[in-house]
Amino acid sequence: MGAQMMRGANIPGMKHFSEPIIPDVSKYEVIATPDVLEDRNWTGAPSATCDTDGNIWLSYRDRTKVKRGGELIISRSKDGVSFEEVKVIRQEDFAGRKLSSIERCSLFTDPWTGLFKLYMAIDLEFRNWVVVKLDDVEKPEQFDASTAQVVLERSGYGSDSKSVKDPFIMTVGRQYYMFYIGNSTRCELPHLATSVDGVSWKRSDGNPLMAGTGWHEFCLRIACVMPLAQGYAVFYEGASLNDHEKIYNIRTGLAYSPDLRTFTDLTPVEPILQSPTPGKCWAVRYMDYVMLGDRVLFYYEAARPDDAFELRVSEVKL
Repeated sequence: MGAQMMRGANIPGMKHFSEPIIPDVSKYEVIATPDVLEDRNWTGAPSATCDTDGNIWLSYRDRTKVKRGGELIISRSKDGVSFEEVKVIRQEDFAGRKLSSIERCSLFTDPWTGLFKLYMAIDLEFRNWVVVKLDDVEKPEQFDASTAQVVLERSGYGSDSKSVKDPFIMTVGRQYYMFYIGNSTRCELPHLATSVDGVSWKRSDGNPLMAGTGWHEFCLRIACVMPLAQGYAVFYEGASLNDHEKIYNIRTGLAYSPDLRTFTDLTPVEPILQSPTPGKCWAVRYMDYVMLGDRVLFYYEAARPDDAFELRVSEVKL
């Protein structure tokens, strides 16, 4: 079941595609929208996984003009489109820690224990981004923010000396792979850390994994990874330094990796995906996916004509 199967439970039928599966984002269903439909109100940054009972689990965050990353919502679905909210984790739940924001998190089922794992990108103070791990649970509604422990923080030197955030985690063999955003100057770039236990992480010597150039010179961030028959398709997102809305106008491109260590940019000239309903931004970002039978469901955050961003799903039939 694609990258999600490598990230999640051992459900029969895992597929490695011969070529990347690209969604048509002009055809979509809306999963969730902000309460106020206007600029700087965002619902999205999803992470998706399956369990052995065939449920799809989705985590996503709400952000408003007033409160950046105020809460993380975890929801469950049988059909991958209609979701029932089962858990909300708020900034105030972090036992004595004062947070400025919750951003994209990584939710998945451990392929060896069957337990759910949740890694969260949080800002402990203004611009002090870290990745924390909550204690593993049998059911996502049992996640407890008071159990959060820091598993990755800024290095103090090199290309991730200012911040680390927005993890995407998958398993390959007996290792966990965490792709995360690292920042040292003006440019956010993709980084990799690996772990054998999901707690202690070692940064890759090859960081940053790709360079920010052309239409993604302001930022380049890995969104999700799809295993192929040979190698991996890598959906990444980026923005141009010349775009005055560059912090928000983040669109999606595609790269290829034979080994998750080296990467070739397949869309260096322009993005492959952008919102069909733009306002001042064309954003399609934070993509993730699962498989449900013969359906591939892509979840992502997309720009609306009123300048709010909403959580959408686009389906590809195999």
